[in-house]
Amino acid sequence: ALSFSPDALTASQPSVMEFLDEVSRLRLIPLHEIDLNTKEAFCIFVNVYHCLLQHALLIAVDGLPNKRSVVPFKRCSCYEIGGDVFSLSDLECYVIRGKTSRATHPKPPFVDGAKKSRTFLQYSLGATDHRINFVLNNGDLAYPQAVPIFQSQLL
Repeated sequence: ALSFSPDALTASQPSVMEFLDEVSRLRLIPLHEIDLNTKEAFCIFVNVYHCLLQHALLIAVDGLPNKRSVVPFKRCSCYEIGGDVFSLSDLECYVIRGKTSRATHPKPPFVDGAKKSRTFLQYSLGATDHRINFVLNNGDLAYPQAVPIFQSQLL
C-alpha cells in the first residue's frame, strides 16, 4: 500500500528526493503507446491518480481540502505525464471514469473535470466498470489512509 505522512518529509529526506526524481520520470511515458483497453492501462492510471493524491495531500499548504477547497485542490494538483499535464480531476473524470456516465450534481469530495480538459477523453480507459467507485480513494477522511497499488496480474 502507498501512504505518505508529513513525518516522511523530515525522517528520510533522501527517500523523498528519490520519490520526486521518480515522479519526474512520468513525463517520459509514451501515452500514445498505451493500449487503453488493457488491465495494465487501468493499473497505470489508477496508481498514478493515487500517487498524485497522496503527494498533493502531503504538500497541501492549507491542510486537508474541505468542501470549499476541494475543487481547486483537485483541479490544480497535477503531474506532467507523457507531455500532457493531468490534474486529479482530469485523471478521475476523463481518463479513469471517461466512458462512464457523468455525475449530475457531484458533491464534495467528488469533483467534475474542467470543461477545458475534455481533450483528455482521448485517454479514456476502454473498459467501464462501475466498481471503480470502490477503488478510487478521494482523500476524504472516510477513506483509508493507505491505498492499494494495483498490478494487472492480480486483477
